[in-house]
Amino acid sequence: MSKEDFKKRVSDFVDQDDYENALKTTQEAQEIFPNDIDILELYGVMLVENNEHEKALNVFTQNMNRSDASSTTFLFLGQLVEGMDSLNCYQKAYELLNPQDLNVKEKKVSILCAMAELYLSDLCEEENAEAACESYVNEAESIDPNNVEILVTKCSLRICQLRNDEAKEAIQKAYSKVDANKPETWPTYEIRTNMAKRLMETEFFTESLTILAMNQLENDEDVEVWFLFGWVYYLKKDYIESYDCLEQTLVLIEKLQIEDPAMLSQINEMKSEIETMGVLEENDNEEVEEMDIAE
Repeated sequence: MSKEDFKKRVSDFVDQDDYENALKTTQEAQEIFPNDIDILELYGVMLVENNEHEKALNVFTQNMNRSDASSTTFLFLGQLVEGMDSLNCYQKAYELLNPQDLNVKEKKVSILCAMAELYLSDLCEEENAEAACESYVNEAESIDPNNVEILVTKCSLRICQLRNDEAKEAIQKAYSKVDANKPETWPTYEIRTNMAKRLMETEFFTESLTILAMNQLENDEDVEVWFLFGWVYYLKKDYIESYDCLEQTLVLIEKLQIEDPAMLSQINEMKSEIETMGVLEENDNEEVEEMDIAE
């Protein structure tokens, strides 16, 4: 098989959401073309998609020292490292973007958003954090003011600045661009997850649940999605639904052997509060009464 044949085969597997066979195919290609940067970058990407982050980090770290490494190497390195190292990788990825790429505008916005988000998380203690974040947001917005990802990032920044009305305006605009009945309007899974969080934080609970339902259609064993379902229902004061979702989150945490002490603590805290409210017993009594009537 030629290099292009391998790439086409990988693309076909990705279109079918079969990332396991996509990875196997890139491994086969790498054995035949061990020094080809396109194949090595594709191999690294498929490792990331299969959650083999340590192996992916090794691949991209080796790639970065090559003169022919593309924006892809530094973009994914930025996702795999932290803090200033991540920022430096994103900056390099931005510099190496191919202006002839049909999706270059979208890629620019995505990288700028990633750098802005760093100043809201890893680099939030930097002296220039707010100004740097604002600068990246403004630059991204100048490229595409209607891009959903930048609107979600802008909402995050405005929440941190306690500019709540502007945060709500940004996230409402982002939500308006997504039609639950038209998957072609859906942004990526990760962007949808972030959108659901920002909708929750700005108290658009019903809208947040709608976005989470989209993700559930794609992956019904995502612990974070079930946790967010439980949290949103809790804030919405729909405690029975919240409790059920939190229980499902615990089932998946055990099944998938996920270690997240902070999430586990919050789940147990919400469950405990719901249990002390007495709403679970009331619900059980109502169900018994309904069964008696039915009989």
